Amino acid sequence: MEALIIEATPNTPKVTLNPAEKIFNITGESRPENVKDFYEPILKWFENYLAELKSQGNTKAFSLRLFLEYFNSSSAKYMLNLSKKMYEFIAAGIPVSIDWCFIEDDEDMKETGEEIERMTKVPFKYMVVE
Repeated sequence: MEALIIEATPNTPKVTLNPAEKIFNITGESRPENVKDFYEPILKWFENYLAELKSQGNTKAFSLRLFLEYFNSSSAKYMLNLSKKMYEFIAAGIPVSIDWCFIEDDEDMKETGEEIERMTKVPFKYMVVE
């Protein structure tokens, strides 16, 4: 499956979804003008990736690394949707975790991750980034 690479802009995060390299990262700030146009291709990519793994019988674990220094309320909905998509992998027998990265003093961002984890039942690993 082809990688999905989206370069960061002042309003959108960098997206690196590269199954060959086992890199699944979304980093930066997320306040796109049209949040649906930005995130729907990412959700679709994961949908296709899940279908491919299932067809191959591949159940190797992977982690999605999310390090968003800021995201607006529209993006928050897609963080939840992305976590729900990760649960679909778990339901298919493919272990997935989310590495929720945040700046040391950003308790709000940590609490947001905890809330998403609680709502979706996907295991999060919390990582402080300096």
